[in-house]
Amino acid sequence: MSKRFLSFCNHSAILFLEIVAVLLLVFGVIVSLFVWRLSTGPIDLSFAREYIQDSLSSRTAQYEVTFDKAELVWENVEAPFNLQLRNLDLGKMIRGF
Repeated sequence: MSKRFLSFCNHSAILFLEIVAVLLLVFGVIVSLFVWRLSTGPIDLSFAREYIQDSLSSRTAQYEVTFDKAELVWENVEAPFNLQLRNLDLGKMIRGF
């Protein structure tokens, strides 16, 4: 019985390691595609415009940030990712009564 149990554990361990290897391979492909896409030019972040504006605006200091276009840019391998905002406007928040 112990031989069967060890054989089952051995097969389970191999299956687990194969699943981990496939997941790491898929993750590596996704990261490689992202880096390649970012190296070819800026990535448009229009889908996240509202989230970016809300995170940059301050309710306590009563100012708000608005912009027309947001892009994620990577100039070279040694440089960090940059967030470019087009037509940036920093204004005082107007509160209604």
